[in-house]
Amino acid sequence: MANLKRNIITLTVRGIRNRVKRRSIISYLKDQNCHFYLLQETFPELNDKRVWKNEWGGDVFFLHGSNHSKFNFKGVCILVNPSIVVNVENSYKDIDSRIIAIDVICNGVNLSICNVYAPTSCQFQGEFLQILNEFITSNLKITQLITV
Repeated sequence: MANLKRNIITLTVRGIRNRVKRRSIISYLKDQNCHFYLLQETFPELNDKRVWKNEWGGDVFFLHGSNHSKFNFKGVCILVNPSIVVNVENSYKDIDSRIIAIDVICNGVNLSICNVYAPTSCQFQGEFLQILNEFITSNLKITQLITV
């Protein structure tokens, strides 16, 4: 499992709806040759999934969320490297669209990978941490969990 920890990259992209920026970031990510890529601040919309999946060439898990949520959601995404064999068993999303997770089998290892975008406002952080704790304990295998 130590190998997989080195093969996960996280990046705050500050929006990738712009085609030129998205393709540039995808090109950069593919050059990193990791197993999983966890992105924050993607600003996706519901109809983006098909386009992003085609451009990426592998599995894409993302939340499109809403700017009207109390946590002012900006978007999280997990990309799976298209050139490796990964069996995605389950995917999970929280109700407030700030947490996305997948259960995978990669190189014979069972893992839960969780991408979190916590609110920056102190007003909501305590409540969010309670939501995150409930989400993790209800859905994921804590002994095999990687959270970013």
